[in-house]
Amino acid sequence: MERCLKILAQDIDGYVPDENSRHRDLLLQAAHPVPGIRDASMINEKTLHLLVGLKDFRHRERNLYSRELTADRVITLADETQNALNLFAQDLETFGKKIGGIMPESPPSGPSLL
Repeated sequence: MERCLKILAQDIDGYVPDENSRHRDLLLQAAHPVPGIRDASMINEKTLHLLVGLKDFRHRERNLYSRELTADRVITLADETQNALNLFAQDLETFGKKIGGIMPESPPSGPSLL
């Protein structure tokens, strides 16, 4: 998902956030139109909320070494991840239609870095 948003941001917006806060800033950039460049958001607010939550969890757990991670939390996160992926695919399809159908049939596969 990150790679897809980076490509869109660079090719359409002409700008990708710098390394310091790139993940959150890239999601925020994708969730809002850019005046004079694109009138549509790439992802909707619900997708933004899910992806920010998953990103925050990943960053938090990477530093805590999963000491307080429970099976129930993992199951919930797996469900949220699947939901976010489905919404992301729908959002890209909607965005492609709004900007003239230049989007591919499906988002690129591969590991997500968000």
